Amino acid sequence: MKIDSDVADGPVATSMDRQKSLANSMGLVSDMGWLVTSDGQLWITQDRGQTWKNITPPHAFEGKVVEARFLSSYLGWAVLENTKELRVYKFYKGAWLRISKIEKDWRLGPYNEVSLFVLGDKQHIWMNVKEPTSVSFNLGELFISSDGGVNWEKVPQIPSGGRVYFTDAFSGWIVGGAAGKYLFHTSDGGRTWKKVYFGNSLPDIREFTLPVFINSSEGWLILHAGSEGLLFSSSDGGKHWNFLHKVSLQQVDFAFSPQAAGAVTNLSALRVPEDTLFVTMATKDVGWAYVEKGKCEGKHSCIVESHLYLTLDGGHSWKPENLP
Repeated sequence: MKIDSDVADGPVATSMDRQKSLANSMGLVSDMGWLVTSDGQLWITQDRGQTWKNITPPHAFEGKVVEARFLSSYLGWAVLENTKELRVYKFYKGAWLRISKIEKDWRLGPYNEVSLFVLGDKQHIWMNVKEPTSVSFNLGELFISSDGGVNWEKVPQIPSGGRVYFTDAFSGWIVGGAAGKYLFHTSDGGRTWKKVYFGNSLPDIREFTLPVFINSSEGWLILHAGSEGLLFSSSDGGKHWNFLHKVSLQQVDFAFSPQAAGAVTNLSALRVPEDTLFVTMATKDVGWAYVEKGKCEGKHSCIVESHLYLTLDGGHSWKPENLP
């Protein structure tokens, strides 16, 4: 999930204090959801956000949680980072087990982003890290595990440091190029990548989003082209993409689980609360909207208030829920 770190309404601020509950990463699986806060704490809810429990892995070294992914209320993974290494923990039935660590180049400083993708087989995991570079570059290193995160293979040269999406152990996608201008596909689990060809009719100013599939064959993706979006579909596992229609877009990042993939085709009907930064849909009906609102007192002190909303009807209506 990408969240703008400089969002504030009102006067330009010289300092910014953020609430503890500001989200770095979040997700929703049925009634269970998780949230990684900006101070490196990991929280889960079993009732879609009414109540929360801190389940940050116990650790005896200076570091914080930078990413987490759950397949269910009893199975998940978390990544902790400090100046020297990344540590991977596995959550199983209420307990944490440290399963691996990956050494870093301490001279680089903290990674700009760490993202996980866990396949449903519970064994294949991809961890992509975005190196701390200027905004003009998006350099990444991909780590691949086929044993649930115990051992990792490093792939040093990939199209970007952003998120990846896989439908099986071999076929996956990543967005790369300047401003996400290209979509790349791998057929060997992420070790090599090829640019996906969409023909010569695409607008020059564009930004791809990752595709989402409901099975190994049927999937959709959205191409941002200025203020509008172009919706494409595939029926052959992403080998070919067909333009469907235009969709109206809001300046919001979306994430759809395979169970909610069909909702992509009706994205124009999704109405999100004002100031929404991120929407995650667990099913075509159930999802969260994460909202940030800037609030300033005078000219030199501002805070960003964060809010969580729940929909049970596919985004037609939203009700506020709690944050930790």
